[in-house]
Amino acid sequence: MQATSVSPDVIERRSSERVPIAVFGRCMLPNRLEIPCQTIELSTCGVGVAAVHCPKIGEQVIIYLDHVGRVEGKVVRVHE
Repeated sequence: MQATSVSPDVIERRSSERVPIAVFGRCMLPNRLEIPCQTIELSTCGVGVAAVHCPKIGEQVIIYLDHVGRVEGKVVRVHE
């Protein structure tokens, strides 16, 4: 779940605009492994996260963000 730069000719298909924001936290993977993470961007419909371990597309993850709390969702995109 690490962000990469996107080519300017890539069409944005997200329904909500993402805002760059850095919030630290930890990510719990389906096997209950917890790893540190940091948000890269955030919107009302999703969050971009950087972490040392990359979950698979479709996996359910739980992210505990400092000063925000628990966020639960499914991995829909992975960047190298």
